[in-house]
Amino acid sequence: MDRPGEFERAKLEGWYAQAAYVLTGPTRRWRGARGAWDRPRPRVFEPRAGEIGTVEAGVRYSRLDLDHRDVRGGRQGVWTAGASWYPADDLRLTLQYQVGEAVPEGEDRAVRFQAVGLRLQTTF
Repeated sequence: MDRPGEFERAKLEGWYAQAAYVLTGPTRRWRGARGAWDRPRPRVFEPRAGEIGTVEAGVRYSRLDLDHRDVRGGRQGVWTAGASWYPADDLRLTLQYQVGEAVPEGEDRAVRFQAVGLRLQTTF
C-alpha cells in the first residue's frame, strides 16, 4: 500500500447466517424495543426435580471477503456448530466446533482448518 490511510478506508465485506433452537428449558424472548432476542432465563438448577437449565443448539455460516483495492486479505468461509448450557440465569457454558477454509491472496488452493472452543461465561 503506497497511500497512507488506504487500509482504514478499505471496504471489506462479510456476512453470516445463523439459527438456534432451545432443546430444554425456557426459550428466548423477543425484545422488540431492543430489536433482539434475550438470553434464556433458566429456572433454578435442580436435577432431582428435573430442572437442568436451558440447553440450546445452533449453527452458523460466515463468509468474509478481505480484498479491496490495495488491500489483499483473501477470502474465508467458516461453518460453526455449537451447544450452550445455561444452568443458572448468570452462567453459560458453550462448546463450539468450526470447520473453515481460507484462500490467501495470490494462492490457488484453500487452507482448511478445524477448531474446537470451550467457553465459560458469567454475568454480574
